[in-house]
Amino acid sequence: MKPGYRPLRSDGIASMLVGTLIALAAPAWAVLASPKGTAGDDPAMGASRGRGGDPAVPRTLPISGRVLDPDGRPVAGARVILDLSSADATPDGFAEASASATTEADGRFALSVQRERLAEAGTRRAGSPEGPVLAAFAAGYGPAWTDDLNVGTDDGATLTLVRDEVPIEGRIRDLEGRPIAGLNVRSIQLDEAYRGDLSRWLEAIRAEAVGMASYGHFRRALPPALASMITPAKTDAEGRFRLAGIGRERLASLLISGAGVETQVGLVMTRGGPSSSVLFRHFIAAGDTRLKKVPIHAARFELVAAPGRMGEGTVDAADTRRPLPGVTVRAGRWMPGGFPDIWPPIDWPAVYVRATSDEKGHFRLPGLPATGMFDLVAEPAEGQPYMPLSRRRIRSSGTEPLRVEFPLSRGVPIRGRVKDGADGRPIAAVVAYYPKTGLDGSELLSSTPRRTHPVGWFEVVAFPGSGVVTARARGDRYMSSDLVGEERGRADQPFPDALGLPSARDFDAYASIVTPEPPEAASCDLVLTPAPEPVVTVLDPDGRPLAGAVASGVSAADEAREAWWQSVAQSRFRVTGLTGHRIRRIWFHHEARRLAGSLSIRDGDGGPLVVRMRPWGVTSGRLVDREGRPRPGVPLSYRDAQYPDPSLKWQFPKAVTTDGQGVFSFQGLVPEQEYTVMVLGDGTVGPSPRVGDSHTLTPGETRSLGDVREAGR
Repeated sequence: MKPGYRPLRSDGIASMLVGTLIALAAPAWAVLASPKGTAGDDPAMGASRGRGGDPAVPRTLPISGRVLDPDGRPVAGARVILDLSSADATPDGFAEASASATTEADGRFALSVQRERLAEAGTRRAGSPEGPVLAAFAAGYGPAWTDDLNVGTDDGATLTLVRDEVPIEGRIRDLEGRPIAGLNVRSIQLDEAYRGDLSRWLEAIRAEAVGMASYGHFRRALPPALASMITPAKTDAEGRFRLAGIGRERLASLLISGAGVETQVGLVMTRGGPSSSVLFRHFIAAGDTRLKKVPIHAARFELVAAPGRMGEGTVDAADTRRPLPGVTVRAGRWMPGGFPDIWPPIDWPAVYVRATSDEKGHFRLPGLPATGMFDLVAEPAEGQPYMPLSRRRIRSSGTEPLRVEFPLSRGVPIRGRVKDGADGRPIAAVVAYYPKTGLDGSELLSSTPRRTHPVGWFEVVAFPGSGVVTARARGDRYMSSDLVGEERGRADQPFPDALGLPSARDFDAYASIVTPEPPEAASCDLVLTPAPEPVVTVLDPDGRPLAGAVASGVSAADEAREAWWQSVAQSRFRVTGLTGHRIRRIWFHHEARRLAGSLSIRDGDGGPLVVRMRPWGVTSGRLVDREGRPRPGVPLSYRDAQYPDPSLKWQFPKAVTTDGQGVFSFQGLVPEQEYTVMVLGDGTVGPSPRVGDSHTLTPGETRSLGDVREAGR
């Protein structure tokens, strides 16, 4: 270590300031990085022993299942893809699929994934993307997808393809009615109603449900990384295109781009009949939003494409005027008359309207609006010690090339490591820097967040002066910074005030820092506090240890965690993911003995804990409408009335769908726990519509609910 080099440590609360600086040099991870990834992540190592004598847990998990056609027959030759890109998705784009397989003659498939990788992808924390998606594609059908992987079950996941009876057939013209040839049309997201029918969603938007309120009718979307697997189309000389492989009764978000037009997203249904529209709030200015109708096209439609504009210019270093290659230039935020605020709820202009500077620093950015106002942003590549720059509120009024220059200011590299506070091992995390002052009214931006390198090293670029460095680990094994502060009796210590910095609960560690003037560099280590993982002992009704119970409800990653495997193998397991501010309910079920139990755990509780299983309850009923007529094909879920958290996956009992007579049945209910039957995908904001009254069952009780109907229906 060089004399005077003192890395900052952070313990999840504001730390001391950097006292010493280091000269710019090659990053230390250039020597230390391992090409195999984070230590302990090598699947060749096989199964690992759990803590304190816990049973062996496999490093690699099998993902298996079947692909069926709409009539329930096996489909051979279908391509099945497990997409973990949700864990890697950034505003800059989407990762590729993580694993794939092809179905055999019986429709079966098998692939594998590292257990920890699946756990990280399945984690759901505030502001984080959703978990992994398994999808199947086959010629002549629309894709099937699910986020219920059924890891560890005999049957695995079942993916049922849909009929592809209604292809999208469109024609694109310019403002003067002339067809436009050579435009690219591709899907970037697919949405499907819970009931496989868009009718009720159309009823909602015709009743002027606003924006996202109407999208409660849809289940988990097929994300961009998978939607892009559908073969794209190109307009012919008549401006026509045909896009197949989406499947009936779906809503497709189509990206339309090409020479001379503004890049846009069109929303198209795979059903006939009239087109429609949905209301979205459109940003005008601070505190001023207005409702704007966004068209929802039927499967056969015509679209007028607005003229576009080419953006071009040079990116260079402000101090030396040397060109900077590899810099990303992209569209910024939406502005009045610019990119519309529509479904899908991603910053799609930033993802799809972008270019990269060449070796001379030049860039060409097609697809900009010819009229309206928008921002452009230049973001340096990793390893370039420069700050991003925004050109704000660019007013566009013409189709001639728009010249934009980006002289980037040199910043201060901050280098360090993200480490586990218990054993010092490197942690995969996203590290960001936030300046405390000095950007009001400026076009300078905070540096792009960076992922740590394989051995935990990171480098972010900062402004000279005061700021805050933050770390957010992949997965949910570390306590949020505010919980760490409370645990150490420092909850009253004020969180640093920095531009764009949310709150302590949004990070696992942070440190205040004072950086020097360039070209000097600063150092900062961030130390994460492992969340408590209390041991839960499962007992049978007679108080004896009970192996074989399955725990669910901790997090979407639970099936890939030690907890699932330990609960199956023995009578105890560790609860993971206790990182935030809430009380969560964990459910336990032993199917062979038809026993159930539950346990409420507060985040930060270190245990040990005990749950006693009892004979589970069963309910049944018939769902009817106001006139007493049965309602077939309605998806229902049984929610804990006190903890109805829809983000927790693998809850038990699982959702069911009413049969042709509206009849439903649920098994596995925990005795003396209040339950409520909910309707899934009814398009409402907030809690789903309730079916009947809340109720509790005694141990082993079987109860008929009779005829029930949705509240208010």
